[in-house]
Amino acid sequence: MSKNVYILDDSLSSRENGIGTFLKEFVSIMRELDFRIHLLSFNAKTEGFTIREEYGVKRYLFPIMNNDREYQKYVGIINKFMLLYIPDSTDNLFFLNHTPCEKLLESIKSSHPLSKRVFIIHDLIWTELLNGSLERLKHVLSKKEKDETEKNIYSYFREEQRMYTLVDRVVCLSESTFKILTDIYKVPSCKISIIPNGIRTNKLKVRDTDKLRNLLFLPEREKIMLYVGRATEQKGLFALIRSFEKVLKREPNLRLIVVGTFKEEALEYISKNHSSIASRITFIGFIPRKELFKWYAVTDIAVIPSLYEQCSYVGMEMMMHGLPIIASDGIGLRDMFRQGENALVAKIGNPKNDYREYIANLTNCINRLLDSGELKERIRSGVTDTYKKQYHSRHMRERYKRLIEV
Repeated sequence: MSKNVYILDDSLSSRENGIGTFLKEFVSIMRELDFRIHLLSFNAKTEGFTIREEYGVKRYLFPIMNNDREYQKYVGIINKFMLLYIPDSTDNLFFLNHTPCEKLLESIKSSHPLSKRVFIIHDLIWTELLNGSLERLKHVLSKKEKDETEKNIYSYFREEQRMYTLVDRVVCLSESTFKILTDIYKVPSCKISIIPNGIRTNKLKVRDTDKLRNLLFLPEREKIMLYVGRATEQKGLFALIRSFEKVLKREPNLRLIVVGTFKEEALEYISKNHSSIASRITFIGFIPRKELFKWYAVTDIAVIPSLYEQCSYVGMEMMMHGLPIIASDGIGLRDMFRQGENALVAKIGNPKNDYREYIANLTNCINRLLDSGELKERIRSGVTDTYKKQYHSRHMRERYKRLIEV
């Protein structure tokens, strides 16, 4: 009998982060494997609870309740609908993607005891609060006396721990997270599956790069350094801007292109601290993937400076397009990129010194890559090879197939 795959999603949240990209790939994979797909979308654009069938996917749409995005406050209501429309069965697998969700997991375990529950870790809450520093997390956990922020971090950590006890399987996207789960969270290794994200080949074929540059109004001699992601400190953009200012002294024709959603804090940071180089930074904002692919095609070097990730879809897209990449050694990225093989890796080092060590390392990597055509070509070849062997969606499909069919 075919399995029923129930995917739980926060529709509003997924539009703003990589979970949305993951779900598109995941649904496509489940469709290829011929499983019965059910998508439970909370905070969906609907006036009331609605069930639709679209492209072989049965969608259960839950509206925003009482103008409150925190749908987990309404687990009792959600539970009633699930009992009404979803029969319990050993052929059911619930995939949860958003944290924290302890109450929802408890509810599903109680109402559907025969069904299996799988939690996919797309993020760990403390990484944002501590800029991805595992040493700072260990320090917080070991302290007897904690301030309010530390108490919140500890509370989130304990809730995540409890969540992992309520599921049959935990999926993590990298070796780094696997080690954190076993060493810090004390999750049994037999309960964890390492399944990196994957993406199917879909890139822009450009015959005339000069023509495309003209369409994007790029001067002939200008070199492009590309950043894609939210314009925040945690994504490493502020450290990159400080590094970029140093690089400009050697390479004045370099332009930093920033693609992705941004808040006023990013513009305020530049105007307050780096106004002298503001004319060399272009904020594109959020754009469709087809438009983003145009920027990939004209990019000289790409930088992924995040202080932490799980398994970067931006990194995979850049690999797919064969870009010369500079990446940090943050959680997640250190599993995707290897020094000199498929990237130049800038070590973050000790964050206590205002990231001065990291900025120096980023600057060195950017200068090295700009100076060496041979190094660029070696990395281009390396990223293309890595994408094909590790991050094509077929690898993700086979790993989830094994997980579901066990």
